Amino acid sequence: MNIIIFPGGGSPYNQKYKEVYAILEKEASAYGYKNIVTLMYPGHIDENGKVEGKLNLDSSIEIAISKIQEYDSRGIQYDFLGRSYGTIVAVKTAISIKPRRLRKIILWGPPPYWIMWKLFVRDLKETIKTAEAKGLSVDETFFSSLVPLEPMLEVLERPTVIATGTKDIYSQPAFIGYLKSSLSDKNNFFFKEVDGAPHEVTYNNCSKEVVTDYLNKLFT
Repeated sequence: MNIIIFPGGGSPYNQKYKEVYAILEKEASAYGYKNIVTLMYPGHIDENGKVEGKLNLDSSIEIAISKIQEYDSRGIQYDFLGRSYGTIVAVKTAISIKPRRLRKIILWGPPPYWIMWKLFVRDLKETIKTAEAKGLSVDETFFSSLVPLEPMLEVLERPTVIATGTKDIYSQPAFIGYLKSSLSDKNNFFFKEVDGAPHEVTYNNCSKEVVTDYLNKLFT
């Protein structure tokens, strides 16, 4: 089985976020994934320390489509794993192009629309500076490209896990509870919490027990 990881705003090549994706890329194989691909969006710093373009939902989706078309043409099944901003990219991609070989979707730490507004409108100047430290280039039009998650989930038909940690400051359990309530008439959603997990789960900031629970909640 293959899995496509849709990262959040922090570049997978940024020193801090390397650890976030190292766990997923290393441990996913224990859950039956033979090929793990982590996407890179325009605006992300690359392995050589260079940045091309700026973060935008449409350009992020374009990157995903090329990999999906490759798998679909070869008859290869795959799952999506989105984290943070990547949850929006993953869901919008799934409902926009209807990937033929997509099996299921896993969403970790989906951010509420109001949090994205606060970060990328109200506090934009501060967020741009913070983003640079995460290996990310953001311009002032980023928020206008976003779409609220709720109406997209309503039309999503693939089996979907939505999970967060009890210490996640961007995607709090109350928001997951709200999504669960709003989607109560659909049976393709599974809602999970990881006790003690923050937004960015790494070997360094979480106990072995939290990491194990995190992986189990995502992949089983």
